[in-house]
Parts: sequence; structure tokens; C-alpha cells
Amino acid sequence: MRILIVSNLYPPEIQGGYEILCAQVVGWLRARNHEVLVLTSSGSESAEEMRNLRLSSPFPAPARRGRVHQLRLHRFNYRATAEAIARFRPELIFMWSQLRLGSGPARAAEASGIPVVYTWNDDHILGLAPVQWGLTPRRLVGALSDRSWARAATWSGLKFRRAVTISHKLREILQRGGYPGELQVVYQGIRLEDFGCKQEPGSMGAPGRLLYVGQLHHYKGVHTLLEALPHCPDWTLTIVGAGNPDYVQKLKESAKPLGERVSFLGRLPHAQLAQVYQEHDAFVFPSIWDEPYGLTHLEAMASGLPLLATLHGGHGEHLRDGVNCLGFLKGSAEELAQALRRLQSDPALARRLALQGRELVVQELNFERYARELEEVLACALTP
Repeated sequence: MRILIVSNLYPPEIQGGYEILCAQVVGWLRARNHEVLVLTSSGSESAEEMRNLRLSSPFPAPARRGRVHQLRLHRFNYRATAEAIARFRPELIFMWSQLRLGSGPARAAEASGIPVVYTWNDDHILGLAPVQWGLTPRRLVGALSDRSWARAATWSGLKFRRAVTISHKLREILQRGGYPGELQVVYQGIRLEDFGCKQEPGSMGAPGRLLYVGQLHHYKGVHTLLEALPHCPDWTLTIVGAGNPDYVQKLKESAKPLGERVSFLGRLPHAQLAQVYQEHDAFVFPSIWDEPYGLTHLEAMASGLPLLATLHGGHGEHLRDGVNCLGFLKGSAEELAQALRRLQSDPALARRLALQGRELVVQELNFERYARELEEVLACALTP
């Protein structure tokens, strides 16, 4: 297949794990002899990438939401996408994250008449929904604008005929938000060759070494770890990641009474994470929102770390409390502390959770299975 992939970011420009996953999918498709061009934003172009798109505002600055600005963005990205389509002449267009790209790329892709497949890794597409009618002047003006002069800045008229999403939870969120298209669930996976298993899965040090890897925003629930740690003197905590500066500062202030028991490593290159997992004893996934899915907990499980996690998001669709993880209520430092003490006091439990977690990733949530399912979706899109 000759495939144009459109994504807001692409390595080396990285905001989260999905840009890395996109590059892995591109590499896998090329290894399967598919011809792939990536259209994205920022950086220098190459023979395999066009970096002609614009973001509404650069990460991590707040997104600009005014409709006049969104219309300008729409026009620019529509032209850039149409030019890439004309230049590359793809058989298929595969749309990755459109966050901060506006509606332009999707409109140009659908207007081309070429089959289009979308993949939604979060709920950002709901930001293109027209403002709903309401009784306040602001709602009335917004709803009227989105159905007249600002219509092109919304998803009005887009068909979204073929799309995959990464969990049943995210499909539910999108449908509840008024998403107009069909959605097929395809669970993501990680490359097992990147994350070897520890020699002794589930083994505990003294003290135990707890790890968090991910973005640092309030909805990620990292503050829950710092609230639980004073009740678990047999644990230290390492936090890897970056995010909202104000939230990061609050975390560091909360960590001061714990002294050297808490380490902030900042954002690390993805290639370094395998070693970081190997150096720790357990991994925590404390998200307090309806997390669509996530990848870091899969990396930790593949590495042989027992997992402690909230279970209410898409990631919880594969997790079973006491079987392949220890679950705790979102935002509950008390339950997390109880789970940490339980893990430290029961070596057999820690080993069993680590082995079951590793087996889950090996059997069901590996990258090869994920990539093959995506390839099948893309191939079906070319079938009349």
C-alpha cells in the first residue's frame, strides 16, 4: 500500500508516547514493503517526512481556541495536506493525532476521495464538535457561529467513515460526546524486544523502589503517590516525566518533607526507560481521570514489575485486581498505601503479579499483534 500518515507530532518532536508509537508503526509498515510518507509539523523535512503543518499553538503552551484563529489554521493545514496528497498520490490516508491541527487535514483528506482511516488515542477530537445550543448569550452566539461562518472550524460535514480507537472506554467517551462515526477497538501494544524481563520478576529491595513514568498533570494522579508515601516508610519513589510547570512545582513542594526518598528525573529518552524499569521493584499507574489507555504500565509489566493501578479507565479493561495487578481507588492515598504494604510483605504475591502481568503483555498486548490488526484495518479500507 502507498500510505500517507498525518500526525500532529512525530519524532524527534515528542509530547507523549503516541508519537513514538506512530514512528514504530511507520517502521513496521515500511518493513512490510508498504510505501509511507509522514505529514506532520515542525522540524526539517526528509525524503520520508513532510513537516508542513502548523499547530494552533506549540506544546506545552495552552491551545488557542478562538474560531477566527481556528479558521486560519484550518485554511493553512487544508492547503498543506492537499499539497502533500497531490505530491505523494497515496492509495490510503491514515490520520493519527489531530490535536491542535484543527479540521483542515481531515477535510482535505476526505475531500480527496481517497480512503481515509482515523485512529483516536484520546478524546481530543471532541474539541471539534460544534457548540451546543444553550440559553446563555455566549452559548447562543457560539452555536450560531459554528453553524454558519465558523462551520469549517468544526467537524460538521466530516464523515469519519473508518476509525479505530484504543479502548472500549474511549469509544464510550467519544460516542457520549457526539462523535458521528463508527469506531472499532484495537488495543495498542509495546515492542517486547525493547523491554526485557528482570532476572527475578517481582523481587523487592529494602527499601522497595516504586516507579512512575508518564506526563505530569493533575489528572494523572501523581500527587496520590506523595500522599501515600509517608505511610509506607519501606518505599522510595522515582518520578520520570514532565508536564504542567505549576503542577510539577506543587509535586516537588509536597516531596520536600520526604527528602531523598523521592527523586524527580524529568523526561528521559525512550531508549533509557528499559534500564529504569530494571532498576525498580514496582510500578504505579495512579490516573484519576478516565484514562483512554496508556503504554507505560505495559512497559513496566513486560519488564517484570508488579503493577499498582487505578482500574476505572481503558487500561483497566485488561487488569484484574489480585491477578495481574493490585488495584486501588482513584485518588485514595490510603488504599495505595495499603497495596504497597501488602506487596512488600508478600513476596509470593509480588512474584505472581509480576509473572501474570508479563504474560498478559506477551500474549495479548504486544506490538506485533497491534500492528497486524492495524494493517488489516488499512487493507480493508481499500476493499470496495
